[in-house]
Amino acid sequence: MSENRVFSEQEAADLVLAAVKLQEASATSNHEYTPGITYTELLKIAKDVGVSEDYLRQAMQGHIAPGVADKKKSFLGWPLSYTFERVIDVEIDPDQFDLVASELTHPSMSGAGAMYGPQILGRTITGTTYDKTSQSTIKVSSRNGRTRIENKISSWAAVIPMTTMWIILPFMLVGLRDGRAPAIITSIILSSIVFLLTYLWPQMLAKKHMKLGEERVDRIAKILVDELSNQPGLNRDQLAHSTSTSTVTSSDVELKTHE
Repeated sequence: MSENRVFSEQEAADLVLAAVKLQEASATSNHEYTPGITYTELLKIAKDVGVSEDYLRQAMQGHIAPGVADKKKSFLGWPLSYTFERVIDVEIDPDQFDLVASELTHPSMSGAGAMYGPQILGRTITGTTYDKTSQSTIKVSSRNGRTRIENKISSWAAVIPMTTMWIILPFMLVGLRDGRAPAIITSIILSSIVFLLTYLWPQMLAKKHMKLGEERVDRIAKILVDELSNQPGLNRDQLAHSTSTSTVTSSDVELKTHE
């Protein structure tokens, strides 16, 4: 690869994020990287590429101000899987991972054995849990004074209309076999109403239940801040200043947005 290549801003952000993931997953890395970016560091990056602080502040207000509309992507009304993250100014020792272990597994799996519970590798603990129709794959990594809480959130509610279609199909066939126009029209209308109801209702369920995955991340962050608040230099207000990001993925396309 030529080092003289000029990258777009989106490519540069994606490359840095990808490099961060590789370094965090590497067993040989010295992990000099510290999760999260402070405003001072963000301002330095902006100035290095010629962006004024005034425009940086405007961008921040548009993305993280309270009441900003949700920008998560969807396909035909169905919310796509995405990653929700928080970075807090607290470091947790692996010996203390039991503080959040219960948030990384579903209660029904607690007696299923160690292989179904949270897994610890170095300074990272991972686990999978469920909130009604949504699934959360959570990773908590802590090093160099900060902790990243990452949750990949998805929903299986999309299978509901697929299943419903096979249920209402026989009723449509009965009306068609009758041959009379009123029976055919009635069958089509009723089947369409049932399908639309079972198509829209699960979408609302999916969006509502996936929001519970974000609340789980906030809950983990609060647990860590509350439990480790006695550490020197930790301000209890730091939870409010922790950052969150979301990554929306669909097939081979990956769109990254910062909230």
